Amino acid sequence: MLVFLAYYRIRNWQRGNAMVYAALVFGLLGVVAYVRLDKLIKTLKEQGVLRPDYKEE
Repeated sequence: MLVFLAYYRIRNWQRGNAMVYAALVFGLLGVVAYVRLDKLIKTLKEQGVLRPDYKEE
C-alpha cells in the first residue's frame, strides 16, 4: 500500500521533486547498507573469520 502511495505521489509531482525524493530514498538505503556492513565485519571478527587487526582499505 505504501509503495503504491509513494509511486502515485511521485508520478503526479513535477520531475524535480521526484528526483529529490529518489535521491533521499537511495541515500537512506546507502546508510542502511553501511550500517549492516559494519555489523557484519564486527560479527566476522568475533567469530574469528577475519583477523582482529583487519582494516578496510
